[in-house]
Amino acid sequence: MSARAVHPSSDEIAAAVSGQLNVADAQRVRSHAAGCRKCGDRLCTEERTRERLELLAADAPQVNVVQQVLERIAAQKQEQPVLDESEPGSSRRASG
Repeated sequence: MSARAVHPSSDEIAAAVSGQLNVADAQRVRSHAAGCRKCGDRLCTEERTRERLELLAADAPQVNVVQQVLERIAAQKQEQPVLDESEPGSSRRASG
């Protein structure tokens, strides 16, 4: 390594933590962070942030948005009056 170490970017550190780098690149980032306080702190912060986000995601209610929308549409259809086409301008419910 040269006298001036090349610091990994924030994106590289995040990718190393999330497992998006290949083994060699992840090892390079982690090795650098082990000997560089600034990058070590950034790596540690990224790991803690990721752990907290995973905990939040695990505790989040599982919402099926598509199902909720379909249920709302069905409920609105039931609430709306069906026009009786035999009488123009009528808003009475059709029998049937």
